[in-house]
Amino acid sequence: MTGPRFNFQVQHTDGGARAGELETPHGKVLTPFFMPVATQATVKGLTPEEVKAAGAQIILSNAYHLYLRPGVETVRKMGGLHKFMGWDGPILTDSGGFQAFSMGPLRKVTDDGIRFRSHIDGSEHNFTPQLATANQEGLGADIVMCFDQCIAYGASEKQVRQAMERTHRWAQACFDAHQAHQKNGAGNGAATGQALFGIVQGGTIPELRDESARAISAIPFHSRQNARRTGTTCTAAYMRFSINTLAQSAGLRTGRGGLERLRQARLELGGEGGCARRGVGERPARENESEKPAA
Repeated sequence: MTGPRFNFQVQHTDGGARAGELETPHGKVLTPFFMPVATQATVKGLTPEEVKAAGAQIILSNAYHLYLRPGVETVRKMGGLHKFMGWDGPILTDSGGFQAFSMGPLRKVTDDGIRFRSHIDGSEHNFTPQLATANQEGLGADIVMCFDQCIAYGASEKQVRQAMERTHRWAQACFDAHQAHQKNGAGNGAATGQALFGIVQGGTIPELRDESARAISAIPFHSRQNARRTGTTCTAAYMRFSINTLAQSAGLRTGRGGLERLRQARLELGGEGGCARRGVGERPARENESEKPAA
């Protein structure tokens, strides 16, 4: 079986900023990029053609919501997310960890996973790293995220460390499950080539986030993701950044200033808050870009 068709090349630099190209099984994405949210397999108010016409190269869907409705098996039977939603470009799925976390009193976190009640009908569910990985593989996204434990802003250092270390254990469990599925040819994603990204945790404590960056980098993911704090919310607004070659060039394995280099690296793919940054050196124009009105 051939490996996932993923590659990342830095094309231009301007100081600490870099522009590049990410190759996925469903096409190439120029970085940095804006990632519209199609939580339930649709960008609300827009058709897939309108999303593409607006300049979007990749979209994000959420495994938690799709797991609850219409269900992973339904999406799988309809040919996976791309056919289900009529989008032929790259897709990234979140694992559902934050959504389960946001259930508040309706959820309970243990070392095994997150038990929660559906916001739709109150039914009880239990997300484990293995199930979260299998769900995303069944949905058939190009890029899937590890299951992690989000931690609320203002949590104690002890609580943040506990969540971080649990995230590290879950990351290894997700990686092992994904590797096993690839080897056995199980699941849409693993069978057709799919990248698994790790997630860095550690709350607002720089030392813990640096420690987490080193721990996640020790697992040979296709990429890593830096969970970001947003005001008084938990670590939810994720940053997207490059695959292994970029993470290594950013110095993540050295532990020396790794967190700051991680911050710089994430700008190359997703920008701050997922918003594209323009003017970071010259970059090749997208096809037919010259025909579009200037922004």
